[in-house]
Amino acid sequence: HDQPWGLEATKALSERIEGRTVRLFVVDRDRYGRLVAKPYLGKDDICLEMVRAGHAWAYRKYLKDKDLLEAENRARIQDLGLWGNKVSQPIPPWGWRKGKR
Repeated sequence: HDQPWGLEATKALSERIEGRTVRLFVVDRDRYGRLVAKPYLGKDDICLEMVRAGHAWAYRKYLKDKDLLEAENRARIQDLGLWGNKVSQPIPPWGWRKGKR
């Protein structure tokens, strides 16, 4: 089964970027040597947009951009996206993956 709000988040992201040119700004490499990047559509930070709309969580473990926490808190207060989903309790992705192993 998909994580609660996963399909809605995927749809929101697809609608925002499908058919458009997304620019990736490499910020790091992970412990496996994979590139870690921030996606931009023009000047818009796609990660920040998704968190602001309540479609994504601010991942605290490697968080460097405190704007993401502020955006998540505002989305929670406004019951946007997954925060307004009263059908199920929001589960952070890191908790969801841990429970699936």
